Amino acid sequence: MKNKLSQCSCLLIGLLMPVLGLAQQDKEPDQRPPARGEHGNSRDMAPAERLQRMLQHFDTDKDGILTKEEFKGDQERFKRMDANGDGKVDAKEMEAIKERMKQFGGRRPGGRGGRGGRPGGGGGRDRGPDNSPAIDQAAPDFTLKLLGKEKEIKLSKKYAKKPVVLAFGSYTCPPFRHSLTGMEEVYQAHRKDCHFFFIYVKEAHASDGRVSPANTHRGIEIKQHKTYEERSGAAKTCKGKLEITMPILIDSLDNAVAMQYGGVPNRAYLIGKDGKVIYKGEKGPMGTQPDQVKAAIEKLLAE
Repeated sequence: MKNKLSQCSCLLIGLLMPVLGLAQQDKEPDQRPPARGEHGNSRDMAPAERLQRMLQHFDTDKDGILTKEEFKGDQERFKRMDANGDGKVDAKEMEAIKERMKQFGGRRPGGRGGRGGRPGGGGGRDRGPDNSPAIDQAAPDFTLKLLGKEKEIKLSKKYAKKPVVLAFGSYTCPPFRHSLTGMEEVYQAHRKDCHFFFIYVKEAHASDGRVSPANTHRGIEIKQHKTYEERSGAAKTCKGKLEITMPILIDSLDNAVAMQYGGVPNRAYLIGKDGKVIYKGEKGPMGTQPDQVKAAIEKLLAE
């Protein structure tokens, strides 16, 4: 009987040894990335907190700076986070990202929103065809009137003298309203170096179309323009409410210039003296990034 118990004990110990070994390994620091739900349900976290955790995970050397090489996610997303285009996302850029997420209901800059960012839609990236000029391609020429004046501006006559910055947008586009403060700062800093023009286009969230909750909250109600005078009136309202000093051009009712540049709901461009596109923002609601425009101008001036 004792022999049988001894044999059973040995067998049991033999079976338990691998389990005990695994338990011992579990006590050692785990170098693997945290599994989904390992530190709680990420769905219960605020969007900015989820983004912070993701960036901390990719920051392998824990220096507080995320490099392009460290980031293993979507490289297009990294480009949107890297405001100055230096291949790094530092603490300042991280705070700017979180601030924009708070501003736009927790969405990542350039991330998916409600309705795909279609003209008149509700946010997110516009995934439709982009027929705008590519970098190093000639910018389509156009002639538009200045707000409140009979004077016409021909693009090719302007870039022949110095580079041109174009900012397409409308007052009912919440991300564009948010970016205009920064664009005004860039304009004030570089108005002697470049021509700047804010091109007013069709309303992104007209009150008789897809209404934005952010506009409703702020009492912004503008119907889609049916006449040139209505579009000019909307541009004048935008200029006054947001204290815009940048020259404003009014696109035609057929939205011809906006269509050539993919400028709806908003987008920024830098055009060189040779008439070629040096920089352009991404297509969609996050198409106007003042930091990127400023970086592109300063890079051009340094050449």
